[in-house]
Amino acid sequence: KIHTLNNGKHVIMSCNILKKEGFNAVARFALIHVLHAILNTRTMPKTWEEKIFYYADRRVNPEGIVSIKDRFNYLRQQYGTKDKKIMKMINEAEPKVKRLEKEIFSKIKIKPEEINKLNAAEQNGKRLLQNTWR
Repeated sequence: KIHTLNNGKHVIMSCNILKKEGFNAVARFALIHVLHAILNTRTMPKTWEEKIFYYADRRVNPEGIVSIKDRFNYLRQQYGTKDKKIMKMINEAEPKVKRLEKEIFSKIKIKPEEINKLNAAEQNGKRLLQNTWR
């Protein structure tokens, strides 16, 4: 990701990397996973697969899985303080992402905050297994 961000071609390079690694079925999602995609009716995620892929990217920081609130705070600190246009985009995208989150979780039996708990439980389980086999 760092390499693709540094040269300004994150979307295209991400798509090409996925194709090269044999993930052709999901490579097209890389084209619509950027934050500003949700702000344009032409590029916003429309299918369930696109929505979930887009949403999943909004839930991840370098530290791991985070809430939408934490992710947007991270985006503001990391990118928004450098450019007013980017800050405006971040602020416009956040309520749309929250609506997308509500839409997704209206169809499943868990709540958004439970994703963090599931991830923590999985990580604890992995640590337990690692400690058992040492």
